[in-house]
Amino acid sequence: MSNARDIIIRPLVTEKTLSNQDTNNTVVFEVA
Repeated sequence: MSNARDIIIRPLVTEKTLSNQDTNNTVVFEVA
């Protein structure tokens, strides 16, 4: 299996993901 660092491209920072991060304590990433 590939290294996790090879799969995750970047964190997604949008209004929706920031609101989810505050309420649900989650982080969203763009993946390959």
